[in-house]
Amino acid sequence: MAKKNAAPPAPPASLVVYEVPVASLRPAEYNPRLMTEKEANDLRASLREFGFVEPLVINTFPGRENVVIGGHQRLRIAIEMGMASVPCTPQRLDEAHERELNLRLNKNLGSWDWDLLASFDPHELLAVGFDPREMSFHLDLDASAGGDEQSRLDKVSSMFITCPSCGHEFKPAS
Repeated sequence: MAKKNAAPPAPPASLVVYEVPVASLRPAEYNPRLMTEKEANDLRASLREFGFVEPLVINTFPGRENVVIGGHQRLRIAIEMGMASVPCTPQRLDEAHERELNLRLNKNLGSWDWDLLASFDPHELLAVGFDPREMSFHLDLDASAGGDEQSRLDKVSSMFITCPSCGHEFKPAS
């Protein structure tokens, strides 16, 4: 593991974003993040719907040029989708700071305010990737209609159909 030599340089006054060919990007060999097939499908759907609204974070430090610090999963899906380039924002970090930022970008994500999420339509939550079991546990879905937790879970699960070929979830026609 690399040792930290000094504090990283001060961040730029404004965010710089530029397109970088995917062929020139180098995923960090130590990146610990994994992604399930469902998560990959959700990310793919998001990229199709909205494009890249969050750039990858790459390094410009000598010897670490174009190493991806943040955005490995988006890069993987972009390559699968045939994208030639992706938006990136540069950071100039020695390897120790690069590794720390990688972990922070993946770990410091916050948590959900389930009271506020209760005001969302369950279909909307399912469409963006919330798991029906997670929703059933945290949200009082249709509790006023009676039934046990399993029946409420079954109701949420039945709101969407999953394609057996690709795993894409969609709402059946009414």
